[in-house]
Amino acid sequence: MGPLVTLLSLLALNDPVSSAPLARTALGPYACVRVKGEYEDRGRTWQTDLALAFPDRVREVVTPAGGRATMRRAVLRFGKAMWVFEPGEGRSRVLPLAERPPLLARWTLEQALFTWPYGFAWEGDDSLRVARVDGNPRVDGNHGEVASLRARLDGEGRPIALEALDRRGRALYALDPVAWGEGGTDRPVSYTALRQGEAPRTVRVIELDYPNLFDRFFMPADRRRVTRGIPTRHVSAFTWRAGVGRRQALGEGVSLEDALARAEAWAAQSPGNSPVIELDPGGRPVALWLQGPGPAAPPGWEALPDRPALGIVLASPAALTPADARALLRAASDRGRRGVTFFLRAKPPGQEPRRAELILTLDPP
Repeated sequence: MGPLVTLLSLLALNDPVSSAPLARTALGPYACVRVKGEYEDRGRTWQTDLALAFPDRVREVVTPAGGRATMRRAVLRFGKAMWVFEPGEGRSRVLPLAERPPLLARWTLEQALFTWPYGFAWEGDDSLRVARVDGNPRVDGNHGEVASLRARLDGEGRPIALEALDRRGRALYALDPVAWGEGGTDRPVSYTALRQGEAPRTVRVIELDYPNLFDRFFMPADRRRVTRGIPTRHVSAFTWRAGVGRRQALGEGVSLEDALARAEAWAAQSPGNSPVIELDPGGRPVALWLQGPGPAAPPGWEALPDRPALGIVLASPAALTPADARALLRAASDRGRRGVTFFLRAKPPGQEPRRAELILTLDPP
């Protein structure tokens, strides 16, 4: 056993079913999923923040709307280890085994929904699909007691109901119904979680993104030992959220290093807005952008809509190469989409490692 595996095996201190987590992977174009939503329960609105990194990392935080951070309940999973922060507690504790199966079942369904149709080997016709999960449905397995999934589809091939079944075919959990946005959007807007003995919970999807999340995000701060993330140069799909932007053209011959310095100086004059560099297909800077939250655009700014995009994480801005642009164009073509504009965004100087991301916006679906 190598030293890294040995170290990872020690991460889940005091967890009786702890073992080294599985290697990070992607489900089709998705490396991670992050879903923010809200639901009503007992006359109060609750806000949810669910993050999934495949195959076995989860972070779910539930907070009462308008409540303080200390009122949140957080459950984290890293491999087979699971912990919980109860409201008002500053330290994590190991989540009891008896509480894990329903969580694992629901997370499996949410993973299937938000990465559809990737992640599972779906079989069936245009109205009903089924998939085996892991063939070894144990409480401490990757998907708990779930042995198979069943999906009922609409006329566009999207799931409108999902069920998690045990090895005897009994329903453990369901998302039913699942509502999709109008106009053929490929994103759910709400779903109702059903489990016998519990009140239905309808979650309204507020934000859905496919970011690059590192391993430490899925571990309690009081138990962290290592940080591992998705390898750089992994193509991920996401939606660049609507906001406002202001463009400043650059002259010819401006180097990337100079453009980065100008972007940071410009951003310092407009706190709360993020600098982004617009690139031509050859990777040369052509303009600076400041982008901030909307919806109203102040004078000299323009409103920016939601934009589908692809991104590649780079070890640093200097690591950008023409091959990265070609990889994004190829990924866009594989999805039947046309690339529109390249952008580069980077962490400010002094933040190490100074990761950067090359982004290619896509034509609307």
